[in-house]
Amino acid sequence: MAKPDRKRDTNVPSTIAGFYFQIVLACYEICQDGIREVGVETDADVVAIDNGGEKVYIESKLHSKKFGRFSDDVKKTIYNFYNGYVKSDKIKKMYFVTNVESQDSDKAFFDANPYVYIYMPEKTLKYHVFSATPF
Repeated sequence: MAKPDRKRDTNVPSTIAGFYFQIVLACYEICQDGIREVGVETDADVVAIDNGGEKVYIESKLHSKKFGRFSDDVKKTIYNFYNGYVKSDKIKKMYFVTNVESQDSDKAFFDANPYVYIYMPEKTLKYHVFSATPF
């Protein structure tokens, strides 16, 4: 009999919620002027391609508590951004979007990099998506 992988995340509701978070971000991107196509779970969690073929990479992380700059999700995001950078020469922007704030000890780090890290609480996310207001 096969043994279960105890290290693997089997929390199905949180996985589905994370995928829905990606879908909402993709819906927001597809509503922006000049966006030709959007992909989910392609080169990044969400990739938007504009009319000129330039790409916006979005890594989205749905959390239940604050995280730090050395968390596994931040490391994975940096790894994914690096791989995207190596594969494509048409990346215009890269974003890390989450629904929670960073830990207080790392707030200065993330605030100093506003074009990489975007904190979108649920209320703000709904506002941005449904009113089509740019980040």
